[in-house]
Amino acid sequence: MDSTEKTVATGEGIVPNKLWWAESLHIGHNEKLNPAGVSAERLGALQRTELLDTLPELEFDRVTRLACRLLGTQVALLSLIDADRQFFKSSCGLPEPWASTRQTPLSHSFCQHVVASETYLAIEDARTEPLVADNPAVSELGVIAYLGVPVLAPNGKILGSFCAIAPKPRAWSKDDIALMQDLSGIIESEIALRENARRILALAQDNALLAREHHRHIKNALSKRHMEVLRLLGEGKTNKEIAKLLCRSPNTIKLHVSAILRLLQLKSRTQAALFASRVYKENEGSIDLPSAGIRSWKKASTPATRARNSRHGCH
Repeated sequence: MDSTEKTVATGEGIVPNKLWWAESLHIGHNEKLNPAGVSAERLGALQRTELLDTLPELEFDRVTRLACRLLGTQVALLSLIDADRQFFKSSCGLPEPWASTRQTPLSHSFCQHVVASETYLAIEDARTEPLVADNPAVSELGVIAYLGVPVLAPNGKILGSFCAIAPKPRAWSKDDIALMQDLSGIIESEIALRENARRILALAQDNALLAREHHRHIKNALSKRHMEVLRLLGEGKTNKEIAKLLCRSPNTIKLHVSAILRLLQLKSRTQAALFASRVYKENEGSIDLPSAGIRSWKKASTPATRARNSRHGCH
């Protein structure tokens, strides 16, 4: 796909994004982030958030709206700094067309300087600030006063900037900076919670896979008779009770228990019972035994078998 035919997430859904800024003639100021900003570790942390090119979300939009109300600014942004663009995960008061495209090239980015410096950036009047005076955002977006603070990933890498913007000069106070840092902390907590949730889900999926593999190993290692004895051990049955249920002598059951311990490399009958109970629970009450498992033990194919079953009370 051509780079000018990518898609972007907007309030109306996923729509074609013509990347009006992608042509070389439109990129002049700070076209590429400095080497520290485009480090593989930082960009990797940004990708792991799974926030780039996603739809607006209430959890972040509440914070940008709150920043506008508390600071009395017209615009607040959660800007994620990619290798060659800034993506607005959340915005409040941003004019068109940027409110719809939800991104600009780095040529229009003040927030990239927050990433590069790894600290907050407070600008009273961008028109007289050498760092950004020639930035097209001054004339095109009306960015005059700017206050941006870092937004950190759980691993400490800077993802971008949480910023407030005013269309006229403003001297930012220490309280303003502290407020933005606190609001950025809320954003960071939400990002960390999501990353932890993804990690927990991945671990649960891995554990489920391991449990299935472990269960398959058990099924392959044990005979149907061993499996039935193991299940009854997991239910807390004694050898005598198992013998009665399966119409076998206690000595026969003892031999089966010994074989189970050897095959599963367990040290005691208690370990086998605990092991069976756990496996039985993980598989929601089943270890895939045929429904006729117990009945198969009761088949009396010879007179000797019928006589033995009769002695143990089975008919």
